[in-house]
Amino acid sequence: MDLKMLVDLFHADVFATAGSGAFDKFIVRHGFGSIAGGLCAGIQLTRSFGFIIFSNITNAAIFGMFFFNMCLYYRCFTDDVAERTGDLGHFGRIDVDAVVKKPHLSEPVMPPPTPINDTSRLNNGTTEAAQQPSAFRSQTNSTTTNGTTAAPDSTIVKKTTTSMSHSDPQSSFAVKAGLAQMLKGGVIMDVVNAEQARIAEEAGACAVMALERVPADIRAQGGVARMSDPSMIQDIMRAVTIPVMAKARIGHIVECQILQSIGVDYIDESEVLTPADPVNHVEKNNFNTPFVCGCRNLGEALRRISEGAAMIRTKGEAGTGDVIEAVRHMQTVNAEIARASSASDNDLRQMARELECDYQLLKECARAKRLPVVNFAAGGIATPADAALMMQMGCDGVFVGSGIFKSGDAAKRAKAIVQATTHYNDPKVLADVSMGLGEAMVGLNVSSMDEGDKLAKRGW
Repeated sequence: MDLKMLVDLFHADVFATAGSGAFDKFIVRHGFGSIAGGLCAGIQLTRSFGFIIFSNITNAAIFGMFFFNMCLYYRCFTDDVAERTGDLGHFGRIDVDAVVKKPHLSEPVMPPPTPINDTSRLNNGTTEAAQQPSAFRSQTNSTTTNGTTAAPDSTIVKKTTTSMSHSDPQSSFAVKAGLAQMLKGGVIMDVVNAEQARIAEEAGACAVMALERVPADIRAQGGVARMSDPSMIQDIMRAVTIPVMAKARIGHIVECQILQSIGVDYIDESEVLTPADPVNHVEKNNFNTPFVCGCRNLGEALRRISEGAAMIRTKGEAGTGDVIEAVRHMQTVNAEIARASSASDNDLRQMARELECDYQLLKECARAKRLPVVNFAAGGIATPADAALMMQMGCDGVFVGSGIFKSGDAAKRAKAIVQATTHYNDPKVLADVSMGLGEAMVGLNVSSMDEGDKLAKRGW
């Protein structure tokens, strides 16, 4: 046994103990390590030089301890130099990770955690590697090399977060609701291809909704409206750096799983598409991707939030260009929150039963005098004035579907609606941005529609 091996053994012991966080054990081990190392070093020196230098083994051990600790301090010094300069030094570096990661025999070896909801399981029985939560392509499409950030790679589509632990659903929901907060004050625009997505981003949209047909076309063409082709959604994701949303049918769990797997930023469980389940909505708490859902009243909003929706929008009447239903739904939500905020505890419990919603969520609404998540307006918004109207009613932002790309000058109208949403309380700005926008979309008068043709009635 040579001196280098002794130093390495002592370092391994120190690192293993320090890695466990037991500092008191570290002190004890350091003392015994010094004595043991000193004895070994003394024996080695005595064997090498006989008793020429040392009269007995005790003196040799004392000198050995001194010599050994000097080597230890030298080792620490050289390791510090190596960290600063990149030079491994004379002794080289111990594989600390290999030592620290080995559990002590007295400590039980715990198996790796198993996700409660393993949505990442593939058909062949294997599972995808865990991914960290992600929200925007601007954060995930760039790579850092040697301290510099590379431009986004247009050939890369971000991966989803399908294996986040569900051990703390409250913190998971807080993260998803927090991501939605970042969209407040913005405009989310429906787009059907990458070119429209780029126009929306250049106009100042905070996000885009990727779908194959805007609501006006879905109404006109009829038939069954389903989730869009994932390849089309991925094309849009590659084209922009802002968040991309996509729609799934009400109650269609598999469509939501597909959208999560391709990495969309938000899933809209939408009444615009043909419902897949006549009774149940998707249990959104089982997904890592944030959900946005529509509502006509406070009861619908709180039921969706109970299921895990991180963002709410008024349903309005999509594809009509008639804002009356969006106004009606927002007025209903506001009135019911006002009623809750002035109710006694007993009345609040009775109100929760009437609305078929969670009492604690209703109580939180009453306290805050608003929904506990972001609330956007949607359905029938076609002009800058429509957007400003909904903002003045207390919405946090607006969705614009057919109103932009079914109009005469889509790029100019998109910019105008963004400006109106930002400056919704400034009539002069609103007048300026409303000028010269060209022809607005051809709308449908909701009051003349049959009840069966109204999309907002879908869901419960």
